[in-house]
Order: sequence, then structure tokens, then C-alpha cells
Amino acid sequence: MKDHIINTSKLGGICFWEEIARDGAQSKTIMNGNDRSFFANKHASLFNDQAHNHLIFAAGFPSAGVNEFNAIREMTEKVSGCYLATHARPTKNDIDISIEALKGAKYSRLSFLIPTSESKAKIIMKTNLKTAYKNALELIDYTKSKVPDIPLDIALVDCPTANPEVLCDFLNSAQIKGISISKICDSRGLFYPNSLNEFYKRLTKNLSDNVNLGVHFHNDLALAVWNTISMISKGIRIISSSWLGLGERSGLISTEQILFLLLFDNDELERRLGISNPEKLFSEAFKIKDIVPLAKEIAEHLNIPIKSTEPIIGSGLNSISTGLPFVKPLDFQPFDPEVVLGVEREVHITHLASKKVVDFIAKQNHYNFDTKQLEKILEIIKSRPYNHKKPILDKNEILEIFNNV
Repeated sequence: MKDHIINTSKLGGICFWEEIARDGAQSKTIMNGNDRSFFANKHASLFNDQAHNHLIFAAGFPSAGVNEFNAIREMTEKVSGCYLATHARPTKNDIDISIEALKGAKYSRLSFLIPTSESKAKIIMKTNLKTAYKNALELIDYTKSKVPDIPLDIALVDCPTANPEVLCDFLNSAQIKGISISKICDSRGLFYPNSLNEFYKRLTKNLSDNVNLGVHFHNDLALAVWNTISMISKGIRIISSSWLGLGERSGLISTEQILFLLLFDNDELERRLGISNPEKLFSEAFKIKDIVPLAKEIAEHLNIPIKSTEPIIGSGLNSISTGLPFVKPLDFQPFDPEVVLGVEREVHITHLASKKVVDFIAKQNHYNFDTKQLEKILEIIKSRPYNHKKPILDKNEILEIFNNV
């Protein structure tokens, strides 16, 4: 069976391993099978019928329990536009359960985790690292003998503490046995940019060109975006992300953020971020204006508040409450949110308001005030938030002030 993801990445296209339902569950969120199917299909639709070339949706961890297994089974019936991937521990039992869970999926792939350090080998596989790698290679043989046509991927746990040269030897052997994607996982968010670059340099020195690397970076030190962009600039084209950044502890790189960074002024990516051939990242026009609505829909469904300061999707985007940004908004933001993302401008009345802002809101509501009236209104508006400890005046409050003046 053709692995469309590997084919796309080899041609320079970007591929996403979406973790909102799997790693996102470790943010104490839950999606049933119907929810996962709904959002997987919505996500896939952003790629204009090319999702099978760009999107792996992490369906879940089927050995976690019967409900998790059934949720994945439901997805196989309802999702056909993108890959569905299961995650597993490095055991034959977990692999068998994953194979059963994915039966009938149009695009499916299996994955299991592997420790890359002595300490993690003892915790995860109750053995030393050499034996863990040996057992992993045997598990690859076992899996490929059962389902030779389904892509098999591995998640390399705790790479910041790994020996890159030893890991390189394992990955070369794993690829020969049939591994499709080998994901560099910063499971604890420990990689700093320089240490990551050094790790990558040592890892790839003797790495076969046939090994397909992906990355999965946690955001504990707020470096996931930086590290992901760094690896894309080095040629890696398979990246893990999660809508709203949801994942274990501080989460992963946010899907909405990395999508925007790769789509906005795409032809400038090489100059700005060192990403070569940016025109090859996406198969065709991507629905960039659907990013914000989908992120907000997921947030509402999971009851996750979006902060005003959240990049790309925050309520502060294209929100204006002071004079200078009101007069020349593009002089105070890096791009035009309405043109690029379809997010319309919102003007709010706060204690920072100017006469221009008040006059604009007044005329929106069919009021015409002279300068003295605007000054009187401004005096009331500027004092009220301090007394009520509520920064934004709602429409009824504003109309009451207008009527009284």
C-alpha cells in the first residue's frame, strides 16, 4: 500500500501528526468517537481533498480501554479523508489491539513508542536499552508479518537524553525492517535550540537517507515553535501538533500557530525562517480562513477558554480599544487579520478609549455628538471601569451613557 505521507514529505511537502484527541487527552479533555470523527473530518477539509497527503490524525490509544477502542472503531467508519494512526506500547498485545481497532480504515497506520535512554528502557520495557532496541526490532518484524501493507511508525521517547550515535544505528536497522516514520520526541520539553541542533547533527551524521524523521516537541519551556521551525528548516517535513496546543503538561506546538506560520506570506519563508522551497509545503491552496473558526469550535466543544493574548486565535486579534490603532490599525499589527484570516475588526469601549473610538461606536448606533458631548461621555467611560472592575463596557451600558448625555 502506498504511503502518501512519506511520498509527500520526500517531495518537500509538509505533513501534520495531529494530537488533539490522543496527546490532547492528557490535558484532561475527552472526545468520543463521534467527536473525534467530526473534528478529524473538519481538519481534513482544510486541505481541499489533499488531506491524505498531509494529515495523520492520532485516533487514540486503543489498549487504554474498551471505550477508547470503540471510539477508534467508530472513526474508521466515519473518517476517510486522512490517515488514522493508533498509538501503542512496545508489546505484541498492544499491536494486536491496534490492528483490530483500525480494521476497515481507508488510510491507516500503526505506531508504538520506544525508549531511547537507559532510564526510560527500565521504566517502559523493564530492561536495558540494548535489549529494548533488540525487542523493538523483533516487534517490527512481528507487526509487518501480520499487516505488511499498513505503515508502521515509531515514537522515540525522551530523545534529549539519548545517545544520538546509538540511536542512529537502531533507526537504520528499523528502517530496513520496514519502519515508515521515526519521530524524535522531546517527551519532557527539555530540548533547547542549540542542544537540539547538536543532537540532530550527531544523529544524522551516519543516518541512512531512507530514514524518514518526524518531530514531536512538548512545550514545557515554550520552545516548541522554535524547535519545530528549526527542524523544518533542516528538511524534516513530518511534525506533531495539537489544536490549541493541548497535550501532556504544557502541551505541544499549536496546530493553528504552525499552520499560520507556514501559510502566511509563504514565499517569504526561506528569507524569514530558513525554510527552503516553501512553495512545495502544501499540495494546493489551503483554507487559511477556516483556521480560526475551527480552533474556536474545538475550544467551545472542549470547554477550553481562549485567552485574549492567544496568538492567531485569541479574542485580542483585530480588537481595538485605543486611538492610534483605531486610526491606523495596520501600523500596530503584523498582518491584516480580516484579509488574511477573515477575522473582522472589533472596536471595544474601555477606559483607554479616545474620542475617535467613542464617536465611531456612537455613529454605529445612530448617535451624533458634538465635541463637548464626546468629552462628557469620555469622562464617564474612563472612570466607570475602575469602579466596576470590568474593563469592557457592554452595549447596554454604552447606550445608557449615550442616552443620558
